[in-house]
Amino acid sequence: MKSTSSAHAEVIATSKAINTDWFSADLVPSDGQLPGEMYKFTFMINCPTSTVVNCIMTISGSTVTAAFNGGVALAAASWYSFDVLVPDSTTAVNIQHATSTQNVTCICAETKTAMVG
Repeated sequence: MKSTSSAHAEVIATSKAINTDWFSADLVPSDGQLPGEMYKFTFMINCPTSTVVNCIMTISGSTVTAAFNGGVALAAASWYSFDVLVPDSTTAVNIQHATSTQNVTCICAETKTAMVG
């Protein structure tokens, strides 16, 4: 298995309102996908106030929302890391939170893994 990784996007101590996208543009994999490849976004998240954080994914025009941490609020001022598998290079991803306006921090790294036989 061969992997490549690079920084993809970040918001650092940026004020975001409840239920609004953290990234100004949805995140999509950086290049085309070949057979046997899988994309993964790793999100490192910190919120100053305890809150539920959701991953908003648009797949083939349909929006799917999934709560990180099983829907349990993230503890205030704690760092969390979540991996999101992205099925193809046309899938778009963004992040939102569910409790009050706050200064969120999120760093996203993209990894593309190719299965080598």
